Amino acid sequence: MTASARPSLVEAIVGGPVKGNWWGHAKGRLIFKLAESLHDSRNVISLKLVEGKVTFLHRSLWPALARVVTDPEWRRSTARGLSPDVGRLFRTVEGRGSLRLDEESIPGRKELERSLLVHSGSMHTEKGSHATVLTSWKKMFESATLAQARNLSLDEARGQLGL
Repeated sequence: MTASARPSLVEAIVGGPVKGNWWGHAKGRLIFKLAESLHDSRNVISLKLVEGKVTFLHRSLWPALARVVTDPEWRRSTARGLSPDVGRLFRTVEGRGSLRLDEESIPGRKELERSLLVHSGSMHTEKGSHATVLTSWKKMFESATLAQARNLSLDEARGQLGL
């Protein structure tokens, strides 16, 4: 399924498609405020799930997401496709549990984010800027969520996520 077939937060707020950047729209501040509220919610994970676009995923779908992104076969297959730099970055994140990247120019960051092998989020730094935080999926999910994930088949999980 493509992102265009899914509900868009921006389109839901303004009542239709937005030409250009939504920041320039009259409801740009409202869009930002609502997106930040979702991003900060303890009941929502934000990730780039579909076509590199930010997706807000409700807690009820976390077991399905956990089933997909922690699937050993999928992880091995996906990790084999990483470039050497990205593979090193991935192993560092997995080893540490999470890694804060204050610089946007870290080699392989974008490729690792697109792979979905780790969660990529952002945080406000002490200086007021944003930093990317890469986190192992096993650290992202509570044990109860991981237990629920084990009760789903990979096909069931993908179906719940519309993948």
